Amino acid sequence: MKLRKTVNFEPFMSLFHGKFQPVNFACTALLKGPLTLEKLNIACLMLQKRHPLLRAKIAWDQRGNPYMAQDENYPIIPVEERLGSPGCCDKQSNSLKDHWNKIVEQEVGKIFDIDKGPFIRFILLREKDTSRSALILLCDHISLDAEAAIVILKDLFNYIENSHLPIKSYEILPALPDLLNQETLDLTRHYYKTQYLKDFEKDKRKAKEEGITRDYSDPEPREFIFQMISWFMDKDFTASLLKHCKNHEVTVHTALGVSLLRAFYKVIGPEDQSERILQFPISARKFMKESIEDKLGCYITIEMIPLDCSWERNFWEICKELKESIQKVLNTGRIFSSAYFMRDYLVDDKSYFEQLKELPPRKHRGEYEFSLSNIGKQNFKSNYGDIKVRGLFAPTFSAVGEKVIGVNSCNGEMNFTLVFDDQTFTKEQGLKIKEWTILFLKQAMEFRN
Repeated sequence: MKLRKTVNFEPFMSLFHGKFQPVNFACTALLKGPLTLEKLNIACLMLQKRHPLLRAKIAWDQRGNPYMAQDENYPIIPVEERLGSPGCCDKQSNSLKDHWNKIVEQEVGKIFDIDKGPFIRFILLREKDTSRSALILLCDHISLDAEAAIVILKDLFNYIENSHLPIKSYEILPALPDLLNQETLDLTRHYYKTQYLKDFEKDKRKAKEEGITRDYSDPEPREFIFQMISWFMDKDFTASLLKHCKNHEVTVHTALGVSLLRAFYKVIGPEDQSERILQFPISARKFMKESIEDKLGCYITIEMIPLDCSWERNFWEICKELKESIQKVLNTGRIFSSAYFMRDYLVDDKSYFEQLKELPPRKHRGEYEFSLSNIGKQNFKSNYGDIKVRGLFAPTFSAVGEKVIGVNSCNGEMNFTLVFDDQTFTKEQGLKIKEWTILFLKQAMEFRN
């Protein structure tokens, strides 16, 4: 059964799925309480009844174009149970081989079978001789983003608490431009017509003149080896950061971005290049005409902003500049223009692959230091029956050749994951980046333990 055509960047992600790199992510909830495998499996069945994307797979029409479909007997969400040693579910990274972040390192790069579905799976890691566990949600990024993963976890915990809850099933969501509120849509259309299409045609002509084409040949297969560092800031540190950001009229996102940029500047260098580039996703959910906070999809766009991180500059001054730069970008209508383009560019009666081959080569706006994926404050109930959420580490992306820092706030604490592959930098450098990030924040706040 056909659910809908692929939307946003799903066509591109489907056509090239697993050929160049895994595009997955993980969210890890640290729990306390007697969560049984039986309860988890029942909750997963209820999840699939509620969300059509969790029953979906990618199917292909006669032209080789992908679309979202559902089999009558769709496969259930895979759930794997493991028993770990004492300490494997600690918040802080440790040297245990079965620590939850080691499992994420090993599992986040494994390719999903999109021709069968589903696009998620779970690993339940139990800590031996304790009631502590780690529930690892692994997602394919093809049609899910980090905020959708939080929806999945909250629904799952509600069904674990009460398996008799009524199930309200949702319709699968359309393309991003069809969900935007009128003001944002008008801005996007204006930028798309006055700037985006002009830049597109200019780049296309230049690529044709210079004989440059996109290379879609299959790369040599290789194993992707990821490393991850996790840490958290306690309630006092988190509360102090929030207070200082408020006093300086900046956001926590900007303070984290500047401290991390300076940490990369310090550890990775080069010392003579003070301008650094921050990449970050922007959620489209706050720009929609109706709330989709309890529905699933991948509704984000990616932005990059350069900043002068010279040591002589004041920390909070750079934060204000970053905040202003972000607002300027939001006011242009640029951020959703690529999604608008993808909706209008691909014609169903032609091969998507042949149409995508006609696109000009991707234009890089600079080599960014890292991508900061900050999903903000996440509110979980204090208890779901006998289950308590001790912490949340999300999102953790399978980033090849990149460095992605996932951040969220849960139970008053700020949680971080830094994930990178074996071709970016060393574990030692990653640990130094963590240490310098914390130090720069402490210096900015003049924080005392």
